[in-house]
Amino acid sequence: MSSQMAIDYEDAFGYPLRGDGALKRFLVGGGVPSLLTVAVFALIVLSIFLAPVAILILLLAPVWLAVALLLAGYYVRVVRATYDGNEDPPAFGDWQELLVDGGYSVLIGLGYALPLVLLGIVVTVGFVALVGGGAAMGGSDAESAVAALGLLSLLVFSLLSLVVMAYSLAVSYLYPISVCVYADTGDVRSSFSTERLLPVAKSSDYAIAWLVQAGVLFGIQTFVGMLTVILLGYLLYPFLPFATFFVTVAAFYMFAKAYQNEAGLAEAGDAAGDGPPVRDDSQPGTETGY
Repeated sequence: MSSQMAIDYEDAFGYPLRGDGALKRFLVGGGVPSLLTVAVFALIVLSIFLAPVAILILLLAPVWLAVALLLAGYYVRVVRATYDGNEDPPAFGDWQELLVDGGYSVLIGLGYALPLVLLGIVVTVGFVALVGGGAAMGGSDAESAVAALGLLSLLVFSLLSLVVMAYSLAVSYLYPISVCVYADTGDVRSSFSTERLLPVAKSSDYAIAWLVQAGVLFGIQTFVGMLTVILLGYLLYPFLPFATFFVTVAAFYMFAKAYQNEAGLAEAGDAAGDGPPVRDDSQPGTETGY
């Protein structure tokens, strides 16, 4: 890892367009998802008149999954290329590596989603138990129990909505850092290490980079969504994958720079005998880092 350097945001948004293979990268990273989007939309329209056509939409699901994994793997490759000091984005290719890295990236996301799944199971079981208890009562007791259960359900739903929103926001903030950790170490378990996550999460470089990419993506989607009122937005939907690919590549370039800066600080801290651990390719399980 290199020493700390300021993130040049103008340079970051020029990064996706650099190199001789920019056209090919955008044809793959934006063109393929765009074609799939158009195909699904066309099939949905056709299914209104020919119901059996809807089956074709299901058949496209594995294709969507494969493309999603390839793109997730490519963003990992962008991070690694940034660590290596490459000024141009990496090329698509070595598809198996992209699928593997994409699979691990998705696995990290599932790891973050697990607490919400467990919470949903607990709430569902508790709700079913309360309903069963209320149904077992008779007369006025049953009516009172139903009323109390309705009020309790409303309160619980409101509280859980706030918890889910807060947790989802936290995950959206931490997930890119976990991807950067995985790209550095090649170890999924390290991706959840607070010693690696928190220094980057607390850095202004990462916070600004995250806010910039979130703001740009939100602005693009809001703009297109508003135009759907006059139907023009529907014509722009095929171009959304291109814009999303562009912004996401630039974002992971910035995230990698922010992570790189904090790792450099950690190395300096380790030299003084403190600070979180940094990448060591000699450790078991890290040989796939680069």
